[in-house]
Amino acid sequence: MEIANVRLRLTKEGSDVPLKDVTPAQAMFLHILHQNNNGGLSFGEEFSKITVTGTAIVIDVPAVEEVREADYVTAAQPAVGEVGKPGYRAAIPPQMVKGAVLAEAVSAKTHPRTDAEELARLSRLYSGARDKKNEPVINSVWPDKFNPKLPQTFASIPWKTASQSGIETAPLNYATGNVATSAPGAK
Repeated sequence: MEIANVRLRLTKEGSDVPLKDVTPAQAMFLHILHQNNNGGLSFGEEFSKITVTGTAIVIDVPAVEEVREADYVTAAQPAVGEVGKPGYRAAIPPQMVKGAVLAEAVSAKTHPRTDAEELARLSRLYSGARDKKNEPVINSVWPDKFNPKLPQTFASIPWKTASQSGIETAPLNYATGNVATSAPGAK
């Protein structure tokens, strides 16, 4: 899955924001969300001006038990000598010691990001994007959560289909971060 650095156009007048490491699915989703406000020109005049910078990868994090040696308890040690005399050492109670970190287990392992991982990432990022029924917009774009088919390259994004999706997003109250259920001042 490709990634690119892009500028997302927010308004028809040309107000935009830079975004890093955007995937084709994320670009398509952002286009669906913002096309009504930017006149359908989410990434400039031509979508072909998106420059690919790399590939989306996921860093595999090993489970804790794979990273450390087993924990252990030290033996208690009795006091040595008499209190107040030279050479006295207080008793040391048993202590729990965390196992050492295994360096070979911590080395980064990576794999290309799967469609399911990308859909989960987009669901977390854009959980606030709701439609008029207060349902997540991402569910309307990709309803199949178990076997999603996301675009892998920017050239394969169906821009015309995305532009004609007919999905209407609910307005967001930027002061509270909640979906606005009615127009301001309406009763």
